Amino acid sequence: MIQLDESEKRLIILYILNQLNTTISEENLSKIIINCTSLNWIEIQFTIKSLLKDKLIFSQNNKYEITPQGKQIISNLSNDLLYSIRANINNYIELNYNSLISDSQIIANFKQKNSDYEVYLGIEEIEGKLLDLVLSVPSRELAELICQNFKENTPEIYHQIVDILINKRKAGD
Repeated sequence: MIQLDESEKRLIILYILNQLNTTISEENLSKIIINCTSLNWIEIQFTIKSLLKDKLIFSQNNKYEITPQGKQIISNLSNDLLYSIRANINNYIELNYNSLISDSQIIANFKQKNSDYEVYLGIEEIEGKLLDLVLSVPSRELAELICQNFKENTPEIYHQIVDILINKRKAGD
């Protein structure tokens, strides 16, 4: 495997985010990098933190996107990446685009707030948010269960919510 210096590691992440042209989850970003390069998870995390600190990428809801400054850098330096690395990344993205993007569109996480937990659930498309829901629950276990169920049943949950909101209910139903 090819040993990469820090600037090449940074360019790889910028290149991927630029090629995707949308947000991507940390898990899926790492999946692309591990499948296409010799980087390991620790190197990826270190490089992501460095890019965040330098404001070349930003993170929201554990999803990453390239900033305009990051786009400028990769447009000037993308040819500094080995052709074989760019080709591997392009091929992987082309073969796996739908699963990479669809996974990154579902948001299901939580954080403790005082004695309760706030659960954040959402569905995002490239055009914007389809669903953005915040629930307050009394326990971590319940928050984890809600997140897991949302991830596993997103289409059904979304359709049920929409059906309830657009259909008039008869009295007594």
